[in-house]
Amino acid sequence: MTNHPYDVNATIDADNFTNNTVTIRSIAETDTAVAIHGDWNGELGAKGGGSVADYSPRSIGAGSKATIRFRIPFQCTDQGTITSSTYGDFKFAFTVTTSAGTFKLDSANKHRLITP
Repeated sequence: MTNHPYDVNATIDADNFTNNTVTIRSIAETDTAVAIHGDWNGELGAKGGGSVADYSPRSIGAGSKATIRFRIPFQCTDQGTITSSTYGDFKFAFTVTTSAGTFKLDSANKHRLITP
């Protein structure tokens, strides 16, 4: 079995309509397998996730808009036995904790992991 780590690049468009700077305290992600095809070795509905360590910017000025950019560490595990077209589709959900409150967001796109 071989593990192939890679990053999924993600962005969140933010609009700070308040009169104060908003500080982003943390971002957490949850990923869920929503479709599988072929010789996929994971389960439909399997969940993963964790804290996002590196994101930018860390704050958004009063009345400003920003795109928060970050990477989600992901991993493909290859058992070396896949012979047909195989993929898994994943949806992401984010919890963004800020000085203005906690916001729960669903991603607009899915991530498709294709093997071989």
